[in-house]
Amino acid sequence: MKKILIVLKDEELLTSLIRTGCAVARLEKGEIYLVFVLEVPYVYPLDKPEPWEVERANLILDRGVALTQELDFTPMADIILARSEGAGILQEATDLQADLLIMGLPRPCTPEETLGYILKKSPCNILFLNKKENQV
Repeated sequence: MKKILIVLKDEELLTSLIRTGCAVARLEKGEIYLVFVLEVPYVYPLDKPEPWEVERANLILDRGVALTQELDFTPMADIILARSEGAGILQEATDLQADLLIMGLPRPCTPEETLGYILKKSPCNILFLNKKENQV
């Protein structure tokens, strides 16, 4: 069974990410995993993110779970606490042994940041959706 990891970050692409992931999962008889990566600044302990950020992450994950269930999948969902978004995403992909990573194209992004890091080090295939145009 294929493992499809969908990274949720904001509401803008939530529906497109979920629908794309479920379409692939349906074709590949896959499982859906939803994650929201919270970057915790070094000035805070890793296990102490800002409460409002956790609330926002839970809200977005709840919406993602609800939409995934509407599309007849039962996803696993989790908030990942990390010092950097890219490292958190790839650690989760590695831990899950994901076959496909689906996420919105980070904007703004420089090659040294999330996009470049993920492209260089991903343990699985990646599908980016473009925020601006909502296209693959």
